[in-house]
Amino acid sequence: MALTLKSLNELATFTRPSGGGRFTPAGQFEWLDQNQPRFDYSNLGEALGLLLEPQATNLITASSYFDVAAGWYASNLIPGAAQNTAPDGTNTALRLIENTATAQHRAAWAPDQAVEDYTQTYTFSFFVRMVGNRTLRASFTDFYTGQDHAQVTYSLGSGLADGPGTVRALAGGWYRVSITGPIPYIDVLPYFQVTQAGSRTYAGDGVSGMEVWGFQLEAGDTPTSYIPTNGSQVTRAADQLFAANGPWRGAAGHLQVEADEGVNVVLEDSGIRAAGQGHLRSIRYLPGAA
Repeated sequence: MALTLKSLNELATFTRPSGGGRFTPAGQFEWLDQNQPRFDYSNLGEALGLLLEPQATNLITASSYFDVAAGWYASNLIPGAAQNTAPDGTNTALRLIENTATAQHRAAWAPDQAVEDYTQTYTFSFFVRMVGNRTLRASFTDFYTGQDHAQVTYSLGSGLADGPGTVRALAGGWYRVSITGPIPYIDVLPYFQVTQAGSRTYAGDGVSGMEVWGFQLEAGDTPTSYIPTNGSQVTRAADQLFAANGPWRGAAGHLQVEADEGVNVVLEDSGIRAAGQGHLRSIRYLPGAA
């Protein structure tokens, strides 16, 4: 039987009432307009599938610029000009260089109030590229007492996170890292810092540090795709794919689905609906019982 190639919009309706981000085959982050499907790619240019995500809000109002007035705080890290190439190809990546003090070299998102609901779990994520022989650590930490409520140390080259976090390798030596945990009261903030051989306190050399970009703080226990902000919180709407019944639908049938674990594909009376969180690679409708 001959196969007929058709585009996605000939077979199904895709909706997302807002923009959304994805990575191109060249490994560059790009923001797509509303209702545009996001076919996502790995750092090696491998097709990952159609990216489906629930609604999410980036609570950080200054996601790609480092300004004290916008809520950022740095201790023994010196912000340089935002002129290095970021994962989206713009010259907006910020270089943070440690000073020569014997201390912790760290930064935090420290507005008057980072979140409003202290009962939820939150995920903090950002893009990073290390400068010099340093390692990376992130935490949810009390600004005044120094008590950690969650902490992660990252082995970027190995793709490992020691603690409740994730590492995703990207093109150009960049990584996207995350940490998940509680923010139980107003003084607990998302921190990130450079460390030396596992030590948080050390004498800086004045040249090592990191390049950072694309910060995100969101409710939930999994990092979703990056949502750029510039002065206010931004919400990305949920993705949904729906294929209405057609000649393919029989009196009885079942689905074979290839997708990430968080994707939900349901055979409804009126058609096939897909949503959730992850990459959808294929859906096959087969007549008869499973």
